Amino acid sequence: MKKKNFSILCYLLLLATLAQAQVPDVKKLYRETAFLHTDRNCYLAGEIVWMKMYAINDDATDGYNSAIGYIELYNLKNSNAVLQVKILLDSLSQNAGYLQLPDSLSTGIYRLRAYTRNMEQYGFAFEKNIHIINSFRPIPHLHKATQGLPEDSSYHLHTTSINDRYGKRQPVKISFTSLQQDQRPAPAHLSASVFRLDELQTIDSPGIRTLALPTASRLLSKDETHLPEAYSQVLTGSIVDKKTGQPLDVPIMLTVTGHNPRFYCNPSVKGKFSFELRGYNGDANVILQTSAKDCQITVNSPFDNYTPPHFKNDFYDEDSAAAPANTESLLTAQLLSHHIALQVQQAFYGDSLQYAADRFTDTTFFFTKPDETVWLDDYTRFNTLEEVFREFVKTVMVRKSNDTLHLHTLNNLMANPKFFEEDPLILLDGVPVFDNKRLFAIDPLKIRKVSVMARKAFYPGKVFNGIVSLQTYTADMAGYQLAPSTLVADYNGTQLPLLFYAPDYAKKNIPSIPDQRFTLYWNPDVRTDEKGNGQISFYTGDEAGRYGVVLEGVFTHGTPCYMYKTFIVE
Repeated sequence: MKKKNFSILCYLLLLATLAQAQVPDVKKLYRETAFLHTDRNCYLAGEIVWMKMYAINDDATDGYNSAIGYIELYNLKNSNAVLQVKILLDSLSQNAGYLQLPDSLSTGIYRLRAYTRNMEQYGFAFEKNIHIINSFRPIPHLHKATQGLPEDSSYHLHTTSINDRYGKRQPVKISFTSLQQDQRPAPAHLSASVFRLDELQTIDSPGIRTLALPTASRLLSKDETHLPEAYSQVLTGSIVDKKTGQPLDVPIMLTVTGHNPRFYCNPSVKGKFSFELRGYNGDANVILQTSAKDCQITVNSPFDNYTPPHFKNDFYDEDSAAAPANTESLLTAQLLSHHIALQVQQAFYGDSLQYAADRFTDTTFFFTKPDETVWLDDYTRFNTLEEVFREFVKTVMVRKSNDTLHLHTLNNLMANPKFFEEDPLILLDGVPVFDNKRLFAIDPLKIRKVSVMARKAFYPGKVFNGIVSLQTYTADMAGYQLAPSTLVADYNGTQLPLLFYAPDYAKKNIPSIPDQRFTLYWNPDVRTDEKGNGQISFYTGDEAGRYGVVLEGVFTHGTPCYMYKTFIVE
């Protein structure tokens, strides 16, 4: 018995060690840098900013790569954060993302920031400005792009085939080769954008070369709020006694809500806790609670506490009368064309956008495969939950004690299975519930499924005598009221990439829909092979004019590469 207890103790200590976010040695200064490639640099409010983030570790010997990238958009006029998203980086610390610009944004200069938690620890961030114009409102006097458009250029990327001119709705194929400094070919990971050029558009030429030269706007003090994320996003927070303000060391239970909820239980140490939220993407709430009463739980923001610096406004005259006549006739015509293109895009192509497949499809979110699952629609319905458990769920026994009904799960791991004497962990849509009277008062017609883990459940924060999970049809806990000390926080997961849509005119029976797209092509996953050869292909639209092609990315060892070319659509 002593050996068995010692083994269980060792197992629990191991779980407790793994409970705190698995992070590398934060004492070491990792030289991680980032770059953000956007499909262009000037947008209308209501458009989508297509982008790809690259995170590079300059020290190839430590093998550390961040798993989460943070991207923020700030209005430089009032220093407010307009949009904030997290993207899940792949094994190469790259991935695509997007920003859906609200149509309420005012005309102005906005700053994009991209960083990882590791960069945040040391005050590093990649920053670039973009211009946004609200064409639904009166437009102030705008200035042309001061530097103009650059000449065609390349850096470790060389085109092998591209024409100077194309017709409308014609196929375009661009071949290129990635060559290292010594002119030897090597595979590269790139992102490609093809967009219409006008008087307001600027080109980062070659922007990705700044990837290896980050600038530190300030040096952050080391704390436990922003832990490096080597595997997945890490939520951190604190818990204190509400009356005394003293930190509490208690188990913290966290649930990511939704139709596929996820449950976690970790201990707090000196009032601090952390959760590694693997596979959590999309928009949802997180619910945190504990058995301690009169406590206050706080969740830290995952984003940097950043205030944009003062800037020189060279985009528009702030004192000019807000009237279209104040903008030059050429710019007015280009803005009108861009505005019409936006309306056409939203009207005819809006429903063509689709999300990329979820990389995480596991639905065993509480525990391993349950010992029993009961789909209540397969049975005649009863009027009370008590009857449901007594009649349908074999691994659960209902007992009454002190005028309150209690559930007890079977311990299947025993040679002669017996029911636990203590109550199990009861989850309602993934959220722990502790008030049995209110639980048994729920209408059973709102319950879709009951799952049972008929054995001890070992979590880093606590050991439970089995788990009983109830899921409703609407994932709203059937109106169950949580305790006042429970924290319900708006804490979004990583963003599911949105797939760029472009019509394929090679197909027959294509509907005769106007094609006034401003960005003809966006592909965040362009690769060259071992011989350095790569190719992109797309179709032109209905709008004549000059178009820019930008390819940029990195070789597998981290060296940046870039190419900028132009062509004309007649």
